Amino acid sequence: MINNNIVEKKKIYSPKEILKALNQKICETLIDHSEKFTGKDGMDVSMIFMDNIENKIIFAGAKNPLYLIRNNELIIFKGSSFSIGNSADISKVIIEEYTIDIKKVDIFYMFSDGYADQIGGTEGKKLKYNRFRNLLLDIHQLPLNVQKDKLETYIKDWQNPDSRNSYEQIDDILIVGFNI
Repeated sequence: MINNNIVEKKKIYSPKEILKALNQKICETLIDHSEKFTGKDGMDVSMIFMDNIENKIIFAGAKNPLYLIRNNELIIFKGSSFSIGNSADISKVIIEEYTIDIKKVDIFYMFSDGYADQIGGTEGKKLKYNRFRNLLLDIHQLPLNVQKDKLETYIKDWQNPDSRNSYEQIDDILIVGFNI
């Protein structure tokens, strides 16, 4: 409902401005309805606007980045360093917005921190972003349904490296891969 008000009623289409408005509304709601609101927790979000006429993607993120793989090179568009609902003072919220020209060979990835945060391996450590990025580089040319299977297999193998060690999933995992 909040997002519908921002986009449909207020006619805001910029990912950066949507995230600012969403942050403000969530903070107002939390302050109004919670005596314990501290502004220390928040929601990490990635948002894109696809401009099919200009063949561009406009991206903004609150903590979460956007990955683009083009010509076997991974390009990272960093999200801003704040989480939605973390700062009621809108003047302190700085959000970068990136406009990206789309090429036919491009593949994009948006994701939560859950995949990289999973515990596993033979030493029981986090998977981390380096392994995640290398995996995406290894599989990005495969069909998307095959990539999904590879990502699922990799994380299961990471969480269950041998018969002695097995680790539970510790966070939600969301990965969206797409090409145009």
